[in-house]
Amino acid sequence: MASKKKLKRDIRRLEAALQDAERKREQFRIRFKMLKKDHEKLGNAAERVVEKTRKKVGNLSDVLGLTNLELAESKIEGTALKKRIVDLLQENREKEQRIVELQNQASEAPQVKGKAVGRAKVSGLATAQRQAWKRHQFLQDRFEFHVEHGLDKVQARLAANSDLVSKFGEEAGYSDDQLDGILM
Repeated sequence: MASKKKLKRDIRRLEAALQDAERKREQFRIRFKMLKKDHEKLGNAAERVVEKTRKKVGNLSDVLGLTNLELAESKIEGTALKKRIVDLLQENREKEQRIVELQNQASEAPQVKGKAVGRAKVSGLATAQRQAWKRHQFLQDRFEFHVEHGLDKVQARLAANSDLVSKFGEEAGYSDDQLDGILM
């Protein structure tokens, strides 16, 4: 009886752990979606900055009739216009640096695979439950086998436990008290 209560308590604990794992999986999935959206926003913002910069640079070079803005800066005589070009060049460099920084951050961001991680946690718990159930079924089957072949219940329990240990390893075995509770 005490062993049945213990098994029920263990089952409740495993069910609670499964629910907790699924709750964490859902939270992880939501966080992953948010990170993915942020990553897309950064990429879109970087593309917009590059496009604006290209338009500005293209417009300036069209006006000046030059392809190299650095060359244009040195050839312009007017100080106000020269200062404006220098400011635009500086702004352009800062934006390009920001783009590079954003791209580096995006590439260095950990690549998270939410579904796979969530499945691994749930799968690990489910696998443990299946293995425990498999061992219990094996023990029960071997006990019935030994009883059917003429052993009394005490000897059949010990023989079934011995079979369990030989098949699943030393850690799978039960004590005499546990066997009494499991196999009646």
